[in-house]
Amino acid sequence: NTSLADAVETLASRLADTNARTERLVAHAKQVDETLAHAVQGVGLVRFRAFQDTGGDQSFALAMADGEGNGMVLSALYGRGKTRVYAKPVRGWLSPKPLGEEEQEALAEARKVVVGEQAGSV
Repeated sequence: NTSLADAVETLASRLADTNARTERLVAHAKQVDETLAHAVQGVGLVRFRAFQDTGGDQSFALAMADGEGNGMVLSALYGRGKTRVYAKPVRGWLSPKPLGEEEQEALAEARKVVVGEQAGSV
């Protein structure tokens, strides 16, 4: 029954190869997950009118955060004479700098995107 022994040996070899490939794929998936946790995953944009003497929603607040709620809020306040730009850090969905209403709204939008993605993940 050399052929039976050969068949079992071939199957054992294939199983070992499959297990090794699976371990490499699991390690790679873990590395990808860890990397993506620090990539921008949530973006929220709110346009608004900052000053009464200007028309339209030319001002905006833009929040960008990774999967852990770290990132920033960028705001531009458009006025007739000048535009002001502010950047505020965000750590764990909180900022050490005071956030205006529109900035908070943009951050909440970004968080909804991230939380929605995590709820659907495996």
